[in-house]
Amino acid sequence: MQSDRRTRQWRHLCEERRVTERKKTCSVDGAPLATMSCPGDPFTYYKIEVPTVVGQLRNILTQYPDNGQIIKELVQNAEDAGATTVEVVHVPDHFSFPEAWKVVHKFLQGPAVSLYNDAVFSEEDWHGIRKLSESIKKDNPLQVGQFGLGFKSVFHLTDYLMIISGQLVLFMDPSEPEERMCRCLPLQQLSEVFPTASVQHAFGHHLTPQQQAAGSFPGTLFWFPLRQTPSKISDTVYTAEHVKWLFDSFAVEAGVCLTFLKSLEKITIGQLKSQKVIVSHCMEVTSSNMTRMRNMRQAFRQNLQQCKGSPSQALSCSYDATLHTSNHRDNRRQQDMRILHFLPGKKDTEWIKWGGKDTSKHIPLVGVAVPTSTPAEATGHIFSFLPLPPDSTNQTGLPVQVNGAFILNQNRRQVKWRTSESSKEADVMWNEELVVKVVAKAYTVLLEQLLKEATTGSIDATTWYTFLPDLSAVAGRWLKMGKKVWLDLLTQDIISSEVNGFLAVEDVLSSNDLDALNPPEVANTVKKVLCSQSLPLATLPHHVLQSLCLLDQEPSPVTPRHLRSTLKKCSTLKKWNREHLLFYSAKDGDYGNLLGLPLLPLQDKTWERFRFGGEAVYLCSRKEAEALQGLEGQVVNNNVAPSVLKILQAVADSGATQVCHFQAKQHGPKLLQKSVASMQKPPADFPGC
Repeated sequence: MQSDRRTRQWRHLCEERRVTERKKTCSVDGAPLATMSCPGDPFTYYKIEVPTVVGQLRNILTQYPDNGQIIKELVQNAEDAGATTVEVVHVPDHFSFPEAWKVVHKFLQGPAVSLYNDAVFSEEDWHGIRKLSESIKKDNPLQVGQFGLGFKSVFHLTDYLMIISGQLVLFMDPSEPEERMCRCLPLQQLSEVFPTASVQHAFGHHLTPQQQAAGSFPGTLFWFPLRQTPSKISDTVYTAEHVKWLFDSFAVEAGVCLTFLKSLEKITIGQLKSQKVIVSHCMEVTSSNMTRMRNMRQAFRQNLQQCKGSPSQALSCSYDATLHTSNHRDNRRQQDMRILHFLPGKKDTEWIKWGGKDTSKHIPLVGVAVPTSTPAEATGHIFSFLPLPPDSTNQTGLPVQVNGAFILNQNRRQVKWRTSESSKEADVMWNEELVVKVVAKAYTVLLEQLLKEATTGSIDATTWYTFLPDLSAVAGRWLKMGKKVWLDLLTQDIISSEVNGFLAVEDVLSSNDLDALNPPEVANTVKKVLCSQSLPLATLPHHVLQSLCLLDQEPSPVTPRHLRSTLKKCSTLKKWNREHLLFYSAKDGDYGNLLGLPLLPLQDKTWERFRFGGEAVYLCSRKEAEALQGLEGQVVNNNVAPSVLKILQAVADSGATQVCHFQAKQHGPKLLQKSVASMQKPPADFPGC
């Protein structure tokens, strides 16, 4: 029995030895590749090889362009933090401070680009800035991925960076060992690693000595030393020309970049010269009532936070703002805008859900903005809070700017739209529904607000029409969305009539065809007559008429029938040009319905009513009319416009009225006798009569 126990112990020791051998890590050149474990487990286990941080950064930079998008990412971070101003500065001078601590010496040198905003990092921000590929805001649908992959695009221009915010300073160098990539220091101790004079030389245009001594900076300052030689992160040497290109590419969209932001009010770009920032580009949003605009934007942000982006009832916020832009060439532009932010309620038909696993990560927050001053700057642009690059894929053909919580491609340059390969993807379905449902509703809400102002005269009708979508100029999802907006509007009085105010489309008469009349004075006369009897005339812009035609909702046009009917109600026509009225009344060839209208011009300068039967009125040549002296009341006045004379000839041909062509053989003898008798008859005022 003791022998059996010894045998078992021996076998156990042998098994342990075999397990130990199997647990030994296989290696090549000393690098661990695989392990084997667990008695009886036949598998060999391998680790997934993960790129280094530098390798991952190189991959990230291939996905993000080296252009103004870099600044846009930093601007969006400032917006998410609640900043009101951003200042981007190129520091072109070469400098360094050898007396600084060796481990941080490289962080504070020039040339560099600095970016300041007036918001202070939160604990969440300090944590997020250290994450390589995941955003700390990925679970917060109210913010646009602060410090995610997009922020890492700053490594296009630098290999390491420095951040001062609140009471802390961060030094980040991805080439260091992982445990030392980020060094943090209280601001109050910055002078221990950098002489105060050095700090002021670099940051003096933002950080004061008093703030440094107190250890508290009321904002956030990024410092990006420009890459001077190729590195493991990037081969790009960032020169002054690169910085100019970076700034200019961002400034392409300067005129509209602040449109849909809810905190930022000003962005400046400039260069540091002799410790003074020379501004090259400035973007600012103002309002005639800044307090009201700020309060409305802040209240909307707070409401979004309180409901966590999921309100029971729709949230909206609209205000008037002016977008200002200027540059170093002293080119100044401004555009007045009406801006609307909109989020439907959870129970509204416009509410949409993301089709992925976690529906709480996306909210259908959108915005629309229309220019209210002329000339309008670029419109029809797509925004994802900031404007997307101004290429054809990011244009809508609409007269409004469109903002939405769109899901973008990895490089954040285009929206993920439906293609033959991606028709059922959750991201794609979200974007398509966001346009057709939510943007359409926001656009309608904005138009309804503007319509109220148009009906009271605050906005003129011409301007009102510029806000409406032109269905002939859009296609695809934007056409579908535009049709939905129009159909919602057609239930309301949206057409401005000449004398009856705003009316529904079916209640107006389009006078557009009148404008094609020649001479154009005819149209003016006809309109005056019709308006005198309060007919609902309306002249519609071409794009409005085209859109209504596409919807099969074209309004009834003014016709000669309308004029004839109106003239029969008029007590006198003396104040109007009757040649114009005759020309249009007979334009449709319905000469029988001229009966009763005093539009027949006679040689005696009077106007007779058209009638059927009775004494004839003759259409003669001028020589024939001269021969029939004394019969001016029976002869048509042929001293009229050629177009009118042509109408009278057609009336005579029709036989529908008393007008007939003079035939010398048939009518001459009788009319000449009558003319002679008329000439021999003494005038009524002759003595003795």
